[in-house]
Amino acid sequence: MPTTAFSAGTFKPTSYGSGDTYTQSPSGFYTLPAGPYNYAATTGTSTFASLYASKVANGTWSLYFNQTNLEPGGGVNNGWCLNFTENPVTGTGTTGATNPMTQGGTGNVTLSLKNDGDSGGNGSTGDPTLTNPMTVAGTLPTGLTFGTVPTGTPWNCVASTTTTVSCTSENMVASGASYPLLTLPVLVANNAAASVTISGFTFGGAGMTVGTFPRIPPRSIRLRCCRSPNRIPARSRKGKPRLGRSR
Repeated sequence: MPTTAFSAGTFKPTSYGSGDTYTQSPSGFYTLPAGPYNYAATTGTSTFASLYASKVANGTWSLYFNQTNLEPGGGVNNGWCLNFTENPVTGTGTTGATNPMTQGGTGNVTLSLKNDGDSGGNGSTGDPTLTNPMTVAGTLPTGLTFGTVPTGTPWNCVASTTTTVSCTSENMVASGASYPLLTLPVLVANNAAASVTISGFTFGGAGMTVGTFPRIPPRSIRLRCCRSPNRIPARSRKGKPRLGRSR
């Protein structure tokens, strides 16, 4: 700590010595962490990046101030704090769907989302305040409607219409890892076109910037299997069926 008053500005952790010992709060107001401690330069080499990079940062953080030399006016009279600036992470989505599907049948749309981290490849996703979950949303093309969508965990989905859905996840996902696969069941209309293209699904939230899943290539829709009219078999003179015209 400097011996003079602080000026406004940005400061980096610096260690002027090592081997500190900390005294337990007599009132029990706080519990200091046990050593050994990681010291920043110049005494040590630790940095926030070396200690916390690629770690899931969601949770409770504690800041301790220990003044070993008591001098008049030498304390932090008005308190102090650390402000954390979040670096948003980006994601990569992959898609899939049943191919082919059949008129009047069923199928699945699958969506996978990977956390690519921030510009340095670090950073997790999460929603510690339960106000900003990862959200995946989209609309199906004509000819497809949603079946029974997943609820609960890891994905909780709500279909506001038969073709529009929004799914949320409270999972914490580290950089380089992926969210659990999201599988959405679909129903194929009896009069669905010969092919459908699924696109426009988006993702974002939980510390990840908004992105769009890639378009799913056209999926073939087979016609419903039906029996074509056959000629009515006629009986031969020997009583065996034979094909022929009725007169």
